[in-house]
Amino acid sequence: MTTKCPVASFIREKISTSGKTVEEIGLQAGFGSTRELLAVTEEQKQLPWEKVAPLSRALGIESGSLLKLCVTTYSPELWKAIGPLQESAITKDELRMIRAWRIYVGTPYIAGLSEKSQELLDAFLRSLRTNPTIH
Repeated sequence: MTTKCPVASFIREKISTSGKTVEEIGLQAGFGSTRELLAVTEEQKQLPWEKVAPLSRALGIESGSLLKLCVTTYSPELWKAIGPLQESAITKDELRMIRAWRIYVGTPYIAGLSEKSQELLDAFLRSLRTNPTIH
């Protein structure tokens, strides 16, 4: 299927890799029927705003990423206004990394690491550099 809607394409891809059926995801996300979710994936209707968070949970993805994709797709002019405000937002995954940092390092500061640990951290962070993707 050739898709013009990035939201529909993204949701289809996430459903296909979720290990769940469309029915299971629709039920977990609170759709009244599977047909409602399929209408979104088949580009017959937009994802309702109130379904962004529940669908994200059902798909096991960050709701902020799906919200950004929806806003940039459905209301790009709105994203121009609010996008810069979102740049400083921390995702759940980032917050998890910060909390893990504090537990394992014992301090919130990189300066608390040994020189060797700082080198290893730098190598790890370089390894994370990939093409940006929406999760």
